[in-house]
Amino acid sequence: MGVTYKIDTAKNMVHIIVSGKTDASDWISCFTELKEYELKRDDMNMLLDVRKHDSVIDTKTVLAVTNLSATRRTPIKLAFLVSRVVSVGMANMASAHLEKKNIHTRVFEDEKEAEDWLQGD
Repeated sequence: MGVTYKIDTAKNMVHIIVSGKTDASDWISCFTELKEYELKRDDMNMLLDVRKHDSVIDTKTVLAVTNLSATRRTPIKLAFLVSRVVSVGMANMASAHLEKKNIHTRVFEDEKEAEDWLQGD
């Protein structure tokens, strides 16, 4: 439970899974680790799966996490995979901040559609 990730080099993708109850420290810890990885690999797309997330992420956490992400030299895609309306709102808020960092986002309810978008041109 919490915020974890798997790196899939074959798909050039980081799959972030959020499940159960979380707080800001869970999100910040995961994305701080990923930031260290980003320094080595700036071009990996991301799939952020919050379908099994029980908590509601607050605005302060969204801003803290989006501020951790560096502006990309190479544009990447980030697919938000959601199942609740409140998650769509938070994803849209994060998207507004991430677009300034060369991270293009979309919100999905279907995992295959999200992965297809991430793998497409």
